[in-house]
Amino acid sequence: MVQATTGSGKTLAFLLPTLSTLDLDTPRDDIQSPMMVVIVPSKELGVQITMMIFKLFGGNVSKGIPGDPGNIFRYTGPKELKVRGILDAREAAMSRDPGFLKGVHVVVGTPEALDMAIADKLERETLEKALWYEQDPEVKEDVIRMGTTTPRSWVLDRVECIVVDEMDACFDRYPEETARVLMETHGDRLVKPQAVMCGATLSEEHVAKVAQTGILMAPVMCNVGEGKRLPGSIRHQHVVVKAPSKLMVLSRMLKEDLSTQDMDDAPPRAMVFASSDEEARAIADPLRTSLWGQHRLSVLLPTGFETVRQMEEFRDNRSTLMVCTPTSARGIDMPAVTHVYLTKCPADPSEYVHAAGRVGRVGAHVDGECVVLVAEGEEEREYLGMMARLGLETERIEAPKDATAGLDPEKADDLDTLKKAMEDLFILSEGDEEEPLS
Repeated sequence: MVQATTGSGKTLAFLLPTLSTLDLDTPRDDIQSPMMVVIVPSKELGVQITMMIFKLFGGNVSKGIPGDPGNIFRYTGPKELKVRGILDAREAAMSRDPGFLKGVHVVVGTPEALDMAIADKLERETLEKALWYEQDPEVKEDVIRMGTTTPRSWVLDRVECIVVDEMDACFDRYPEETARVLMETHGDRLVKPQAVMCGATLSEEHVAKVAQTGILMAPVMCNVGEGKRLPGSIRHQHVVVKAPSKLMVLSRMLKEDLSTQDMDDAPPRAMVFASSDEEARAIADPLRTSLWGQHRLSVLLPTGFETVRQMEEFRDNRSTLMVCTPTSARGIDMPAVTHVYLTKCPADPSEYVHAAGRVGRVGAHVDGECVVLVAEGEEEREYLGMMARLGLETERIEAPKDATAGLDPEKADDLDTLKKAMEDLFILSEGDEEEPLS
């Protein structure tokens, strides 16, 4: 069991030693099911880890021409290692076809998808509900037919190593599915697979849940970072605002980050954490409009559209502002993030840890800061209490002032600024009315 601060390189820390134990001399035609399975709490994190494994074995992740030898679907690396994802209902149904796993060394999957893959029988209603995102009716029908007419997948039958990344999130979101998958990996075997559990916020309760599955024979705890959950370089701040003004203040702070940046510095890259999918959708368009193209915005949500593309755009710096939720961005490694904003005090301290952990990561050139917008009174007290429990110091900062103060409407430049400010006031106030941030 491995616990370390966010952004400390846990993924590489468990991938390098576990991948090195795989038998890569076995002809791929003789491999009927994977030797190693990595369980992750979200599709987005699963895609990131799948691509990392592919790159570690020499794969090319450039946007090459489909069918090119460097394409992930054909290239298998110098050691002919093959990795596949079972990250959604479609892939879960496809994995029940033995051909899907033939020659595959490593599978990365979510608890929900893996649980569907190993189910003795899949009901049509279950698949229809799980395939809500599939737009093509013919493809959807083919997947349902495959899932309901084929036997359970072999994905866990010969596993030699099982890794659970962000273990606490897997058990919190999918407690029954995670437990069933783990119990399936050892069953009645004489030789149990090696099990590796990783996370930044593991608790005794989570360890107890793993122990109940019977997969831990002689567990060893590796705690890195002197018990700290976050790097000490992160600046923790909060700003107290009236609830209806949160969106306006957030927009002003994002603009202030841009205006105070030195000419020689790279432009700021920010992540805004909303408390729910609904809130994220409600604030995305008003923010996009109010920033007037100063930030290009991506929205990463578990139930959103083209989530992987949104993630890639921000990672590759084609966008500089990402609106997301703690669920969608859990464990995601985004380079050079300078600012993290939370629209309210998280209900769970672990949510704050993982949101703040998007800055100050290993290899980052800037320390980064995390700012929480809290309403005066009860919410501020909750926030201060949470920070005390986490052992973190926070600085109360003032909200940016109205940029229109002292401007002369008779001057052309000032008039243009006033017009934009009035439009922002209308847009951002309208967003607050549709979906309050408090």
